[in-house]
Formats: sequence, C-alpha cells, structure tokens
Amino acid sequence: MGFKPPSRSRRMRSSFGRKIDRTREYYYSLFTVLVVKIVLFLFLWILFASTIRIMRTSFRAVPSFWRLALPGVVLVMNSFIGYHIYKNIKEIVEYGKGLRGKP
Repeated sequence: MGFKPPSRSRRMRSSFGRKIDRTREYYYSLFTVLVVKIVLFLFLWILFASTIRIMRTSFRAVPSFWRLALPGVVLVMNSFIGYHIYKNIKEIVEYGKGLRGKP
C-alpha cells in the first residue's frame, strides 16, 4: 500500500475536530497571559517577604533608608503587576461578553 497523504479537509482540521476561530484563540491567549502574570505576582510577593527578612537580619550596618529601598522597589513592581492583572481580567470579562452569543 504506500504512503497516502491526508486529504485537504483532514489537514485543515485541528486536534479539536474543528478549527478554533480567531476570537476564541485571542480569548485563550488572554487566559494564558493572565496565568503567567499571576505566577509572576506570587513570585514577587515571595521575593518581597524574603527581602524584608534579609534586610532586617543581615544588613544591620546599612542605613535604614537603604534597607527599605529594595523591598520598596519589589513592592512597587508587585503593585504594577497587580494592576496589570486587574486590567487583564477586566479585558477578559469584556471580551467574554462579546463571545457569549457566538457558538
């Protein structure tokens, strides 16, 4: 029997049995970005807690301002990521309302 290439209609199908349209693909990518941001957010909270612990115990000779600077920078970065998570969730909700009527 030899090699028989798949038909064109079979090649066009995805693993789900039908092709995912671009709107749903965008919706899924929003969820992927949200998960990545939440993981980064949690990592930064752990980093913030550990920098406060390190700065309290290890660097007694360093002035107080500089001991608080590094945790402050991490906290600002974390709040920035938190704001972007909020915006991403808001975009998912707005985009999901538009997808509600689509099959």
